[in-house]
Amino acid sequence: MSLASLLFALLFYVAAAVLVGGLAYRIVGYARTPAPLKIPTTPAPTTGGGVVLRLAREVLLFESLFKGSLWLWGWPGCSMPGWRWCCCATCATSSSRWGRGWCS
Repeated sequence: MSLASLLFALLFYVAAAVLVGGLAYRIVGYARTPAPLKIPTTPAPTTGGGVVLRLAREVLLFESLFKGSLWLWGWPGCSMPGWRWCCCATCATSSSRWGRGWCS
């Protein structure tokens, strides 16, 4: 082997060692840093079964998407005959920002 080949091989191993050493240093530094604050997430379930039920409800019924875009999921149909059940069911489960006049 030539001197250039040995030099490049040595530089490769040095670079790999610096990479692994620096990564380990950063991981240890992040692991030693204390968590600043526990943020409470009030509507979150506290048991494993509750998590499974909430996730299943979200995946099967698109709950957050429904709450975020009520007009997309049936609000325009509330004024059409035969679709009033959609409006009343939505009013019963939604926040009061739309008022009570829709379902009365």
